[in-house]
Amino acid sequence: EELVPLDHVDTPKEEGLTEKEVEMAHQLIGQLSTGFDPESYADEYNEKLLERIRAKIEGREIAKIEVEEAAQTEVVDLVARLKESIQRAEQRQADAKPQAVEGTG
Repeated sequence: EELVPLDHVDTPKEEGLTEKEVEMAHQLIGQLSTGFDPESYADEYNEKLLERIRAKIEGREIAKIEVEEAAQTEVVDLVARLKESIQRAEQRQADAKPQAVEGTG
């Protein structure tokens, strides 16, 4: 993995920000910041990958990793649902209009 020097990173400028906005941003960052100890984290992916590679080199059988299939979900046709909703609304409006009384006049 490679770390890039900060001067090679394109960072947004503080254009259009007031002093008060910048100060509030610094305060918020300070309040939400915590210490970071990289030693408390382990790269489990690389460890497991290297173990599988070593097992393969040594001729040991490598167990297949069972992957759960994604749950089937209903695909909703939003345009069709919208058309149905519009038709129902139009029907309600038509039903609510008083019918013209015939034979008068």
